[in-house]
Amino acid sequence: MPQAQRTLDAAMATTLDAATADMKQSHIAVVSSDSEDDGTTPGSSAFAGTLKTGLYPLLLVMPVCTFLVVSTFNDNEIRRRLYSSPARLVSLEAQQMLTCGTFGLLVCAAYTAVTFLLMALAGVSFTGLNAVNVGLSFVSLMVYTLMAIACGFLLGSSGFNEMATNGFVNVFALLVMFTSGMAFPVDMMPDPMIIIGKLLPGWWLCSSIDHVFGLGTASSSGVDYGAWASSTGLVAMFAVAFICLGLALGRIRRARPTLASPATTQLAK
Repeated sequence: MPQAQRTLDAAMATTLDAATADMKQSHIAVVSSDSEDDGTTPGSSAFAGTLKTGLYPLLLVMPVCTFLVVSTFNDNEIRRRLYSSPARLVSLEAQQMLTCGTFGLLVCAAYTAVTFLLMALAGVSFTGLNAVNVGLSFVSLMVYTLMAIACGFLLGSSGFNEMATNGFVNVFALLVMFTSGMAFPVDMMPDPMIIIGKLLPGWWLCSSIDHVFGLGTASSSGVDYGAWASSTGLVAMFAVAFICLGLALGRIRRARPTLASPATTQLAK
């Protein structure tokens, strides 16, 4: 205190005497005890964390690839030939989605293989990984990839141009990444961000992987296959919603020539 200044030695001696007196009177002590094993291993944590990081590049690349495929078939000349052919449009759209889905399956398999390769190069043990949790995680990643493909199908059916598609996909992918719980720990995220995250598919992808390994949001409840199924089902519902919207908007564009090919309509006039 300014009114009772002391030398450094006197201040240190007074502090040590006070600490010694408090130690004699205190009943708090630090003791060593065995930590509880939550069942997680470095291998499962590394595998789950690496799979979660795939939600951003998948949502960034797959919609653009699907948009390029769908927009190619929506070209004026190609569309006229398809309309004049005996093939049903629903069958053609299903073949487009099947092609994109096959490509998405190959991407998921390659990403999973790269995950194992990175773990091996980093010297991380594969202890804790088995056919069940790896297989269920792969299913979660594949359903999320199908959701991204469905998003690209919606953008292509809506008549968006390439610039608008790239802008939307970048913003949407960043929003999903920052609110999914992958970029930040959930306990550090504010409540509004968590609410927004639960309205987007990225949160439920991370949740499904957490419930497979008992990590993150599932650290208190542990492995729960029922919760995994519900989280993966929610991601699949996003994919179904995008496909239904894409089919509806595509039908509206075909029913209105001004929306399908405005340049051709102007020439006809």
